[in-house]
Amino acid sequence: MRNHLLTRIEMLEDDVDRLTQENMEYAKDLYIMERSIDDRIDILIAELTKVNWHEGQESRKEDY
Repeated sequence: MRNHLLTRIEMLEDDVDRLTQENMEYAKDLYIMERSIDDRIDILIAELTKVNWHEGQESRKEDY
């Protein structure tokens, strides 16, 4: 019985190690995706700001 429990504990420890490693890999992947999304959002904001600025310039020309 004792040996069986020790074997089971070792198996559970192995599972914990494997799951911890998988979690680290998923966390890394999520971080990379988050950075990529943030970079794309920054690019879109910069482009929208540029477009809005240009539209503002054109409407000023029309006012004159």
